[in-house]
Amino acid sequence: MTVLPKLLYYFRTLPVRVPPHFLRLLQAKFMRFIWANKHPRVSRNTLFAHRLQGGLGVPNVTKYYQASQIVPLSMLHASSDVPLWVLLELPNCAPIQPSALLWLPPALRPISLSPMLLHGLRVWDSVRYSSGLMSPFLPLLPIVNNPLFPPGLDHPRAFSWWVAHGFSQVRHFFLVSRSFPTWDLLRESRDVPPAEFF
Repeated sequence: MTVLPKLLYYFRTLPVRVPPHFLRLLQAKFMRFIWANKHPRVSRNTLFAHRLQGGLGVPNVTKYYQASQIVPLSMLHASSDVPLWVLLELPNCAPIQPSALLWLPPALRPISLSPMLLHGLRVWDSVRYSSGLMSPFLPLLPIVNNPLFPPGLDHPRAFSWWVAHGFSQVRHFFLVSRSFPTWDLLRESRDVPPAEFF
């Protein structure tokens, strides 16, 4: 209760790479304290598991570090009260929208991003699949200024009707059934003009 908030303060305020051996050293110190320098009698998985799952809820320093580096990245999706650091990244992202950065493969991201944002994205890339944070449908990808959808990157004005009517991300096309709707269903449910058939 005393040490962990101090660690989290540094993890959150200093978005820099912390060497894995340092995180392991911190974890080892936690374990030595818990077991009073004796041999552990319970597996680490049990120690780290949540109390509701039969564990002891011991903090996993590496996961706390990873989470503290990833949390600010959610601000890339902010539509109101956008943090200043996101606004500062806009010129470095152009023409890609900052909200697309999390969902793009690293090779398609701009190389001119700030070192802090690049670090956060590296941590995100290392845990997004193993922690179940990534959907194969990439629902939060925008349809314009998205390298994975070249027509929206080359001709963003061609999709202005869709964006103006709330179809700015891939998830907006998935209606109730969680499957991509047919053109007829889209026209009936959203009154899409025939000119938007693309």
